[in-house]
Amino acid sequence: MIIKECEIPLKVHMIEALMRRLPPDHARQPILNLDIKKIKAGYSGEYRVLSTLNALPEKEYLLFHDLRLIGLPFPFQMDILILTSYFLLIIEVKNMAGEIYFDNTFNQLIRTNTDGKTEAFDDPILQVNRRR
Repeated sequence: MIIKECEIPLKVHMIEALMRRLPPDHARQPILNLDIKKIKAGYSGEYRVLSTLNALPEKEYLLFHDLRLIGLPFPFQMDILILTSYFLLIIEVKNMAGEIYFDNTFNQLIRTNTDGKTEAFDDPILQVNRRR
């Protein structure tokens, strides 16, 4: 049973409102467009995973999307939390195109796009371990 539904992040609505107020040729428009694209890609990935998990037996599984908890020394967020009477599972969703590589030396995830461009991201395995 989904307890906390998958909703378009508030940040998307905030950026869209800001973009409506800026002139179309404003220098920040391309940056804001890229921000929205990234946020929506993350949301889309989480939505697909949560939709698949919704097929789990309703009485046995509780599903929470985009759960933010107060922790010490700081609050933290989980993409999806599955709670049962037997276990708790944290799912960190990454919706990426291209080839990915886990670099254990520098604790990062490296993505190579189809055009050969590489980007480094925080290691999602370490991210989940910190949340745990």
